[in-house]
Amino acid sequence: LSVGMRIEVTGLQTRPELNGQRGELVEWVESEERWRVRMDDGSGKLLKQSSMKVVTPEGGPGILPTKAMSDSCVAEPSIAQSCRVRIAGLTGQPHLNGQLGTVMEWDDTEARWRVRMDDGSGKMLRPTNLELV
Repeated sequence: LSVGMRIEVTGLQTRPELNGQRGELVEWVESEERWRVRMDDGSGKLLKQSSMKVVTPEGGPGILPTKAMSDSCVAEPSIAQSCRVRIAGLTGQPHLNGQLGTVMEWDDTEARWRVRMDDGSGKMLRPTNLELV
């Protein structure tokens, strides 16, 4: 996760009226172990990672990576949705090599993975340009 990412609140039981609301990550508050989120209605919230989903550029909810998900990527070393990856081997934009992100989905039309980068941007990358981390 990184500052600027769009999220949707999900799974709250004590404040179910917040479920489905969207906002933007403002900062990680280490002392609270929560993200400060600026909600679309202008209010601010402190939310656990488990209480939100990333909202993809297409508008639907994404999947936040968990330790179990990233462990499964290492246990079976093939790129799949929710795996953590590093860009490698790009020659046209070599400044991107080494950057980290999370695999969101496979695009059959482009024959590339959609990757949400840690800086909040999105990239479409060939499997040969991704390394599992």
